Amino acid sequence: MKASGSSDLSKAVEIVFNSFKSFFKNELANMLAWRMAKSVEESMNSLMLSKAGVVQMPNINNVYLNATMLSDPIFEKDYITIPIDGSISMQNPNDKSYLPELTK
Repeated sequence: MKASGSSDLSKAVEIVFNSFKSFFKNELANMLAWRMAKSVEESMNSLMLSKAGVVQMPNINNVYLNATMLSDPIFEKDYITIPIDGSISMQNPNDKSYLPELTK
């Protein structure tokens, strides 16, 4: 915006309007970035909870990775870090049928 007056008030109004445009753009970008990060976090949490955090290792029979998240994802500028348990098992921890029965 270009104010037509030459007084200090018109210059101040011009600065405020121009600054507001820049401020509004930055706030909108921050708000959209935050919402996108929350959306990714919610999607990952629902995916992890649906599989109970256990993933079968590809191309290896009866080997499972415990991918249970230990804390919230860490979002950085160029990457995301997901702290997981990372332990490996030869039995599916969700399958309780392999547990031996107690003998009397």
